[in-house]
Amino acid sequence: MNPWLRLGLRLTLGGGRRAWTWMALLASGAAIGAVLLLGALAAPGVVDAQQDRYEQRNPLQEFAGSSGGLRIAEVQDGIGGRRLVRIAAAVTGTGGAPLPPGVAALPRRDEAVVSPALAELIRTDERARARFPQRIIGTIGPAGLVAPDELRAWVGVDPAELADGDVVTGFGPGTGPPVELWTAILAMAVIFAPFLLLPLAVLLGTCARMSAGAPDRRLATLRLLGATRRQAQLVTAAEAGLVSAVGALLGTAGFLLLRPVSGTWHLGRFHWYPADIHTPPAMLAGVVAVLVVFAVSIATYGAPPPDPLAVHREEPSPRPHPARLLVPALGLATVASVLVPGLPLVLRGPLFFGGVLLCASGLPAAPVLTAWTGRRLATAAVPVLLRLAGRRLDHTLSHAPRLVASIVVSVFLAGVGLAAAAGYADWQRTGTATATFDVYGPAGDLRAAPGVAGLLVRYDIASTGDSVFVGTCDDLRHTFHGAESCQDGRAYDLNGGWDDEVTFEIGGKEVVVELDPSPLDVTARGEESSGWPSVFVSSGAVPSGATLSTRAPAATVTLSTGPRAIEAFSQYLAVHHPATRLEGPREFSRHPKGHLGLPLGLGGAAAMTLTSVGLAVATLLAGAAFGIAAVDRIIERRRGNARLTVAGAPRRVVAAAEFASAAIPLVLGVALAAACAVTAVAVWAQALSLSTSDLLRAAAPALWAAAALLPVLAAIASAAARQRVTADLLRRA
Repeated sequence: MNPWLRLGLRLTLGGGRRAWTWMALLASGAAIGAVLLLGALAAPGVVDAQQDRYEQRNPLQEFAGSSGGLRIAEVQDGIGGRRLVRIAAAVTGTGGAPLPPGVAALPRRDEAVVSPALAELIRTDERARARFPQRIIGTIGPAGLVAPDELRAWVGVDPAELADGDVVTGFGPGTGPPVELWTAILAMAVIFAPFLLLPLAVLLGTCARMSAGAPDRRLATLRLLGATRRQAQLVTAAEAGLVSAVGALLGTAGFLLLRPVSGTWHLGRFHWYPADIHTPPAMLAGVVAVLVVFAVSIATYGAPPPDPLAVHREEPSPRPHPARLLVPALGLATVASVLVPGLPLVLRGPLFFGGVLLCASGLPAAPVLTAWTGRRLATAAVPVLLRLAGRRLDHTLSHAPRLVASIVVSVFLAGVGLAAAAGYADWQRTGTATATFDVYGPAGDLRAAPGVAGLLVRYDIASTGDSVFVGTCDDLRHTFHGAESCQDGRAYDLNGGWDDEVTFEIGGKEVVVELDPSPLDVTARGEESSGWPSVFVSSGAVPSGATLSTRAPAATVTLSTGPRAIEAFSQYLAVHHPATRLEGPREFSRHPKGHLGLPLGLGGAAAMTLTSVGLAVATLLAGAAFGIAAVDRIIERRRGNARLTVAGAPRRVVAAAEFASAAIPLVLGVALAAACAVTAVAVWAQALSLSTSDLLRAAAPALWAAAALLPVLAAIASAAARQRVTADLLRRA
């Protein structure tokens, strides 16, 4: 081994209490980095495993014929805010039926097989218990579930309810393009990767720099004894490499110990089985190697060995140029340009997000405010402790004020991200007084269901592919605006386009109905249904020879407002007609592709959860780096503080000045980030006609997270207050 590397290892193990402190900091940073990096690298494997199980349970179907077999109908449902998938199944004929993955035996009528999470919900939640009156005969195994918390059930039904369904021949990947389950979550991961990894790099770099800076005088002594700069770098590299390797190995061991119990954790809707987390030895070794190389690089090249003649000097740091504030100012101006009257909608989005990125990239200019404030405090008529803190901020910004930049950017991005997620969730809700759903399947007479205000049954017009609404005028009025002039016993052309009569089919029999000469110009209440009919026929206008079906294959139902009515109607279908599919806005959602308003991708609530988690981790990392740098600076200034104390300055004043010199940059930086975030959120709310106060309340956790840094300031204050004047400090002062 190179003798200088061997010397570095010996100095590492025998460097005293202070050296051990810096080694603990560097090892802790490396351990945190190992856990986060391994988690990030394991996420794609988890997604792939979930995607594979999703595809393996895909039913392979052939067009319905006379032969028997397994027939199913997949129904999207929901309990509260959680998505529920109910598969109605019936075995017809005498042939065997394929078993879906994770299901040991198919349920018969009045039986059900449910996922473990749904079984627990049925045990603890009255709504779930009322939704499944069937006898539970088993649970779905992991092979049939995407994640442990998935709510999924196989329910046995009467074969007559699925007589027209397709026959299932097996389960496995289909012939069409694969369905990407977690595209939105992966997109969020890409967006937030810099948001999380940059603070991690700052923390690890700070710890490595502190570890390299601790023995500056010792390295200076080696230089005076004849060691070259490269040889001194080898000593530093040995110290940083050994300590970071120990920390990375501890973090890796901690990750492996946490992996078996992580099945109870979740990020928003992202939940996983511990078995899905694959960490091959090559990945573990690679993470350890990357962290060691990074720490060594920071320690050796990010902080060159000290000049032995400059160890006792503290040169003033260069003042940041005020022009750096032009970048966030330009960002705010770009954000505000969204409100320019007449600006095309296609330009508003790019301008807003471009302005947000400009603000985020310019917020590291916070040291400009710190230096300016320091100069003002140094000459102002303020208490001595503030003048002393101002002088120090003006003379040497140190590491801590510069590291405020990472906290500032985290607070700003988190505030805007939380407001954006809240705005998306608000966009999903409307203030309509009714909720309209489309019902598909043999649902019987839906008028017996609770909460039904309007019921329009749809029939097909074979010649054109259009459809006809059949019901009463009251049903039409509850579903559409503009139907006030409707009279029972007549048929109407909706919004024009038809001649004097219309021919459609009821129960296999063609029916001809004459249309009223005055069309009805109607618009939907809330959202359009997926099958927009073109003709309305009052039930009194149907010829007496045509019997209206009580088991219509499709209908549009309008419920009285409120989640309770929707919940009661969904429960009615689940109990009496489990094979019937209900589609439409749940809780007045505007999302047309979500079943019952429960989005299939990343919803507002999940986005807010991921943003909050990102904020917490980033703030923790940035705050830790800030605290480490601030405490290190206090320790470095012990000799100068000893001189001040001997000269007559009260020790509490010196300690308060140290605390103020660390707290002022943090307060100024967070205030700047909050001002930019509030401006961006207010502009966005104004541009989209959303509630500014609601969005600001949603963004408030960003400031709460900044307030969580108070313990860091308390640690800084404690370190400053514990300084003592010793003979050794006076000798070296």
